[in-house]
Amino acid sequence: MKAKLLYAVAIALCSSQYVSAEAQAPPREPQGLRMQRTVDGKRYSVLIPWGSTADEVKALLPRLKPDALGSTTALFCTSLSCSFLDNFVDGWRIDTGDVAFVDRPSINFHEGKFYQYAMLTPAKSFDAMYEILAKALGSPSKSEDIPRQNAYGAKWTGMIRTWNTQNCEVSLSAQISRIDDGLLLVTYKPLEPPEKKLEGQAPF
Repeated sequence: MKAKLLYAVAIALCSSQYVSAEAQAPPREPQGLRMQRTVDGKRYSVLIPWGSTADEVKALLPRLKPDALGSTTALFCTSLSCSFLDNFVDGWRIDTGDVAFVDRPSINFHEGKFYQYAMLTPAKSFDAMYEILAKALGSPSKSEDIPRQNAYGAKWTGMIRTWNTQNCEVSLSAQISRIDDGLLLVTYKPLEPPEKKLEGQAPF
């Protein structure tokens, strides 16, 4: 009987150590932006790595067929950013697994290299997106709940959840500027532009 009890305790300790180790697993470091589309019933997923150039990003997200002007890419790019020409153009959307977020991301560059993407999200999608991020990154590094009010007197609470990994900052907000809007902002810190210091100057 005593031997059985000791065996059960040992199994319980091993199990608790396994669960604890699993719970303390390091967060997944964001590697860039993953996009997906479905063609003829098949799902295709592509990762745009941090540091990609605009030409490399455009090559990773081609159209199925050239448009009327002969363009073979789903993006319009400048030296600072790439944006999608239309929602769901050729089916490309941000890859969040089973949860579809309808707005397209903006892909931002500094010194010609991809360092950040931003995507508007409906406020109603906040909980679903939070669950996805928390599963990958754990608990947020910072949480803010900000009382808001618009010109019509409507009141609500704007939410901001921020995760910091070794190289990235992930920020998810809802209802900050408008009651219906949220924002996902993911930044690769090694390539982001340095913060500009404000220099005071007399306004005359």
